[in-house]
Amino acid sequence: MVQLGSEVPVGAPLQVSVPAGTAQGSYTAFVVYALSSLGEQSTPASLSIVDLSWTLSFWSSCSAACGNGTQTRSVACSSTVAGACGNLQQADTVRSCTNGFCSWNTPAWGACSKGCGEGYGTQTRTVACSSADEDECDMSTQPDATRSCSSYCSWTSGVWGACSKACGQGIGTETRNVSCSSAIDDACNNATEPDETRQCSSYCPWNNMPWSGCDCRTGTKSRKVICSASTEAECGSKPAWEEYCSTSDCGCHDNGDHDAMRPWGRDGGEHDMSCDTQWWLIFLIIVVSILLFCGCIALLVKLSTKKAVPPQGEATPVVPSQNETTVEKDATPVPAKQPIVIEQPIERVEI
Repeated sequence: MVQLGSEVPVGAPLQVSVPAGTAQGSYTAFVVYALSSLGEQSTPASLSIVDLSWTLSFWSSCSAACGNGTQTRSVACSSTVAGACGNLQQADTVRSCTNGFCSWNTPAWGACSKGCGEGYGTQTRTVACSSADEDECDMSTQPDATRSCSSYCSWTSGVWGACSKACGQGIGTETRNVSCSSAIDDACNNATEPDETRQCSSYCPWNNMPWSGCDCRTGTKSRKVICSASTEAECGSKPAWEEYCSTSDCGCHDNGDHDAMRPWGRDGGEHDMSCDTQWWLIFLIIVVSILLFCGCIALLVKLSTKKAVPPQGEATPVVPSQNETTVEKDATPVPAKQPIVIEQPIERVEI
């Protein structure tokens, strides 16, 4: 700000301090005095009063995924005049932040220090904070790095034997051999010992008949499944007696009523032709056949007519009638035939 009595270069902005809360706007009642060699001169000038402040953006997210980090923001003066906010207290552009505790990395436990059947030993693992600074992890939740262990030997289980009840006789039992892989007492964990006995039920077999052909109307095929016992409950779960099948060989089967059109059932592609398409194909073949037949008849008639008419320029032979005499050139005329009269004597009969 220009102090009283100081010199102001020509064209430089003039700043003044006004009490807080002074209304913004333009004022022309100010008088700027300038000193020159000609003496004191008063020059009226216009003056705009504006509030100067810092324009602040929002804080950014914390730079650290966990633990301690920083946040930043941009700060700009509300005036476009260079140095206008120089006397204002600078606003912070960086601050510290904490994004919660970091997690602990816990790998799998190592092998037990004691072997199978040797009693209790220890297991260890490396526990580390996911941040380079261990203080950024919650020490109260740090997992254990060691623990006691006991390497139990494994159990050996045999195959289940036959059920004590035969087919359809109800619930029975079946057994198997279970033993520890070590001869040392308590070498195997008794809490994990497999069962040596269990309930069983010998179900009677199902008699499965051959599958039927594919039903083009439903797209399914079926078979008869008959329990060999007196009731189906004695045979257990019933096998499938119906399943879907491919209708690709059914021909026109939009409604399952056109199996007779099987020869037209494929259009050369992956899918069957529709019934409408097949009917149109048959109609087209019939029309083409009729046209070809008519064409052949017309051709035969034209050929027969052409043979009956003599070529142009030749005389048409005249066939003489029975009452005409044919006279050949340079031949002796033949006299016309005279009628022959046969006279017979007439007998008179007197009465």
